[in-house]
Amino acid sequence: DTDRSLGVPAAAAAAAAARLAQPTFKYEFYPEHLDVSVGQAAAPGTPQPFTITAPGVGSMTVTATTIEYDICVPEEGFRLHMVLTELTPWSRTHQLQGPMGPILHLSGLLPLNWHVRSVHSAVSYALTLSPPPSPLPAPSTSTGGTALRRRRGPPQKLDVHGTGHAHAEKNWGASFPHGWIW
Repeated sequence: DTDRSLGVPAAAAAAAAARLAQPTFKYEFYPEHLDVSVGQAAAPGTPQPFTITAPGVGSMTVTATTIEYDICVPEEGFRLHMVLTELTPWSRTHQLQGPMGPILHLSGLLPLNWHVRSVHSAVSYALTLSPPPSPLPAPSTSTGGTALRRRRGPPQKLDVHGTGHAHAEKNWGASFPHGWIW
């Protein structure tokens, strides 16, 4: 049984945190299961659409023209919706070609494979962080005290949205950690 990792794109979060003078942060999720659904390619030689869903975390949907992340973890107060459009492929004439060049055809023999899906994309994002208080014991009724709540993650709520540019790639192979989405 191997761990499954769904790496959350941090570029939008880091840029927003810097803009708001907030400390940077990183969330990593290790769902026990990933569901993959695959659609039909729109035309021969075009990328095949698919969706990867991590129950209780979110999904990543890839089509010929977009890449969409929708991640929501209520118990962490984390919500990210990000859509990449205007994808610029490595090769404008052959969308499935990439930096591996002709050795791509030997990918089954190689320990690691690499494909750049887009060297430059427009991205729109919305990020909300509402860190829940850390669970503490209930206040003592004998003292009438009030329990202080501590926050995890960022020290205060963030609610940012914007646009920018992104790069998207895929790595896989025998030497790449099984189950990771990069």
